[in-house]
Amino acid sequence: MYFGVDRHDPALPGAVLRSAVHLAADDPQGLVSRVDVVIESDLVFSVRDNGAGLAVDRIRPAREPWVAEALTEMFAGHGTPPAGTGLGMVTALCTAVVADVWRDGRHYRQWAAWQFPPPQLQVLEETEEHGTQILAHLDGAYLGPGAKLPLDPAELLSDPFGHRPLPNDVEVTVIDRRRGQAADVD
Repeated sequence: MYFGVDRHDPALPGAVLRSAVHLAADDPQGLVSRVDVVIESDLVFSVRDNGAGLAVDRIRPAREPWVAEALTEMFAGHGTPPAGTGLGMVTALCTAVVADVWRDGRHYRQWAAWQFPPPQLQVLEETEEHGTQILAHLDGAYLGPGAKLPLDPAELLSDPFGHRPLPNDVEVTVIDRRRGQAADVD
């Protein structure tokens, strides 16, 4: 429903990955110039951008850090949403998602799965890096037998609905470890 294809449609895994790529590239601050995609297996991928990194502060005092909410909540409404809104749709079709955020001189990690409440945000080491990486394990039991990510990296840029092209100034690189080769798809 969120991705424009039905549950057992073979295009669904690719639509989820394409959404994650678009979410990484669609930086409201315009800081993302590069998105790297690594396909680890038929149902596991990571998407990393070089933007400012998802916010890790709480948007309201009684709530979870923003990165935890972005991974586990569905949002609707008006106005300009914070970066990361929409990641909950990706998490919904995964057994687990790990978000690594490099921001403000720190490396943060947040785990999420729909079956369990998110654990506390981890603060790892100090760093000069910035950006966000999402590691997603798609749910094969939900997607059905034979579900797998597309072999053609150009499918990550295609928009079957014609309303959400990637920004022209964002370079996308895909490494498909199933084939052992990298491909620039910008």
